[in-house]
Amino acid sequence: MLSGACLQLCVQSANDSDARFAYHAQHTILPNDLCIRDLGFFSVAALAEIDARGAYSITRLRSDMKVYIKENGQWKEWDWESLGNQ
Repeated sequence: MLSGACLQLCVQSANDSDARFAYHAQHTILPNDLCIRDLGFFSVAALAEIDARGAYSITRLRSDMKVYIKENGQWKEWDWESLGNQ
């Protein structure tokens, strides 16, 4: 985003899996890259791989998905309303 460079753009058929593409493309991810995924279909392993490579990711979450964060060694459900209040 900062450089304005798009390193990879893939437009696929609606019935192709985002998660499968992410798996096959993960070897191209470099530190500080920003990976933007659509559809909300992803694997936690793919997101962990992006993080392990020092890169960042943005993906859409389904409205019925629960997200948990770890605070003080304990898992807590993310409060989406608190995000709006900020």
